[in-house]
This record gives sequence, C-alpha cells and structure tokens, in this order.
Amino acid sequence: MAAPGGLGATSTMQLQNVHNLTNIEDMQKAFAQLCSEEESLNQELEDLQEHQTAIETKMLSLHKMLPNLQLLHTDSRQLSSMVSFTSTLAENVSGKVRQLDLAKSHVTACMQRVEDVLDLKFCTDGVQTALQNEDYEQAAAHIHRFLSLDENVLRMTEGSNEGSTLDTSFQLLHEAESKLKKIVHKNFDAAVHSKDVASVERFFKIFPLINLHDEGLTKFSKYLSAQISETAETNLNQALSVKSSDKRSTVIFADTITLLFEGIARVVEIHQPLVETYY
Repeated sequence: MAAPGGLGATSTMQLQNVHNLTNIEDMQKAFAQLCSEEESLNQELEDLQEHQTAIETKMLSLHKMLPNLQLLHTDSRQLSSMVSFTSTLAENVSGKVRQLDLAKSHVTACMQRVEDVLDLKFCTDGVQTALQNEDYEQAAAHIHRFLSLDENVLRMTEGSNEGSTLDTSFQLLHEAESKLKKIVHKNFDAAVHSKDVASVERFFKIFPLINLHDEGLTKFSKYLSAQISETAETNLNQALSVKSSDKRSTVIFADTITLLFEGIARVVEIHQPLVETYY
C-alpha cells in the first residue's frame, strides 16, 4: 500500500499536467494512472476502516471491563487491609500464647517442685519405717525415688523456712542409703555362703534400685560361676573315679564336658530373664 503523502503529491502533479495534455494517447495514460491511484486510495481507506473497527471494538471491550477493574481494585485494597489486620491480630495472639506458655512452664515447674518436696518427705518417713521392719525392697524403692530427685535444684529453690527441713531430710536419706547398701552387700554374701537361692535372688534385685548395677552383676556373676565350678568339679571327680575297665571309661570325659556346657546353658536360660527384668 502506497504512502498517503506520495499518492497526494503524484495526484497533484497529474492534475496539473492534465490541462497541458494535447495528445489522446497521453490523456489515456494519465487516465489509467489516475484510476490506479484511486483504487489504491480506496484500498487504503478500507484498511483504515477495518482498523478503526477493531480499535473501536477493543475500546468498547475495555470500557466494559472498566467497572470490573475498579471493583477489583477496591476488593484488592479491602483484602490487603484485612490481611494486614489479620497479621497484626495473629502477632498479638502469638504473643499472648507465648506468655501463657511461659506461665504454664512456671506453674508446671512449681507443681513439680511441690511434688518433689512431698516425695522427699514421704521417702524420709518411709525408708526409716521400712528399715526398722527389715522390708528392704520397700526401703530400696524409697531410696530409688530419692536418688531420682535433683538435690541441687531442690536446694537452690528452698525457702528460708524450709531450709532446715530439707537439710534434715537429705541427711537422713543419705544415711539410710549408706546403711541399706551395707545391709544388701552383707545379706547377699550371707545368702551365697548359706546357699540360700531365694535370698540371693532377693538381694540381687535390690542392687539396681540403689544405683549398684555393676556391683550386683559382678556379685551375681561370681555366684553363678561358683555354682558352675562346683558342679563341674563334682562331675570331674566322678569321672576320675571311673575305672579303666568300665565300659564307659572311653567316653566319660566327653560326657563330663557335655554336662559342663549343658549346665552353663541351663544357668543362662534360668537367670537371663531375671537379669533382663531388673537390670
């Protein structure tokens, strides 16, 4: 499509020259050229008309969308305001929750301290009675509870009025702990010496309650080893007493070793649940 400026200039020149034409052939050429220019101008006008329609359509569409855009703008501002308000409210609520959590932790700590002090008094009274009644299991349970308390924390939080009471309780419980440990050691050794299996197991169960796990396992291991050794020695002496003429003399020592391993397996099978339960 020719430029509008070019067509206008050409048409003006042709119109000026038409009046000067005298030859019919030149007139026909000028006429043909003017017709071509007219057709180009018409095409250009049609193109402009088509573009104008599209532009008007788009403008009309935008004009129709304008109220929605304004509404969207208003809604977005309201939403932004709501989000800002919600954020502020959430921050305030979060602060209140943190304050409540802190207060709850203080209350929980206070309640725990009260329970610990009550447990301390209960253990102090209970362990004395249990030792007097020779109820060593109950005494060990009181000592075990006492040892689970944090003595340093209780001393740090003690008040001026209860300081002497706590000191007395701690002193009595430490003395009871020391006394009970000596009793357990002594009675376990006595039970082993007298071969009192029930008493051996009884005091073996008490060792872990008073934080003597290693001592209990060591003593019990020595006790079981002594039993196995004694049985093995008896079986060996019996094997040595068998005469060479006896028909079992060729396998008697194999039988003795078999009895040894069977005895070890039996001891482990019987006492393993006891160790796993209490240790």
